[in-house]
Amino acid sequence: MTLGESWTSIYPNLGGGIRQKGRLRKKQAAPDILSLAKIEKANGSFYVSNSTSDKVMLFHLSLDGNVLIPFQGVPAFAEDTLQVEWRKKIHNAPSGHRRSELGDQMRTNMPNIIEEYLTNGGFTITGATVYMEFRHKLFRWRKGEAQWFNTGFVDTTERAPGADTSKGLTLAASENVVYAGKRDGSLFQSFDGGEKWKEITADLPFPFAYFEEIVFAGATVYVVTDQGVMNSHDGINWKALTDPDGNRPLMARIAVEGDKVYGIGNQGVYRMDTETNTWIQMSSEVPYKITAFAVDRGICYIGTRHRGVLRLQLKQS
Repeated sequence: MTLGESWTSIYPNLGGGIRQKGRLRKKQAAPDILSLAKIEKANGSFYVSNSTSDKVMLFHLSLDGNVLIPFQGVPAFAEDTLQVEWRKKIHNAPSGHRRSELGDQMRTNMPNIIEEYLTNGGFTITGATVYMEFRHKLFRWRKGEAQWFNTGFVDTTERAPGADTSKGLTLAASENVVYAGKRDGSLFQSFDGGEKWKEITADLPFPFAYFEEIVFAGATVYVVTDQGVMNSHDGINWKALTDPDGNRPLMARIAVEGDKVYGIGNQGVYRMDTETNTWIQMSSEVPYKITAFAVDRGICYIGTRHRGVLRLQLKQS
């Protein structure tokens, strides 16, 4: 086995510049434009969402795998972000003392503004349907629809100690089956596209504080937590996953390519051996804080904090 060796960046095409063979035209945005990237692979395509102070954008990977292109037809959310709401209040207020008061209130509310900014754009895709978090609420959009539909699922829970502050809802969907993990580590399941929900936290095989990721591989769902990974083929019976030594490796994310399942943590990239139901290490340690992960044609893509999207060619014997 030969371990993967080097990572390179890819960038979005926003009309101001295009990445070409590792170089950028003058007007291209800085590398950290995707510092809040969230990644999903579905329908044979590779998607990335990114949150800014005033909106969320959804991208898909170009055919050559070198640039991210804005996804066409996705409507803007009807509701402003919390930061935009405050800016409008201040802008519309009479000049003088009232505007100063509102400025002070906005600064006091900054932790909530930042938390929302970090967690907006968490999403999952199944078929022509996108589920996305915006302002702690779960929305659904189907290709061709003119607006997002509010499913009514809201997460107002406190984040578990140690959890990633950039994560809100942890989502996964396959056809009409949807999983949503809340900030406090409670897991909910829906069999009708998010119309009705059931909490299943008590059915899981080991205790944990928070979710890292939830991913479908065919009909099997993988739930990644701070204490390891578990899976279920039917959503009722659950199994803890280990390495050949019987330990539960700690993964940050899971990715699926065809019939292969990969995991990534600080110690490297792993592949699930379906014959033994164990994790096999495929690469050396991963640089930077991992925020998202996907695999396409043997290439690993990771979203990182402050370093954008990186990729690694896996080499196998």
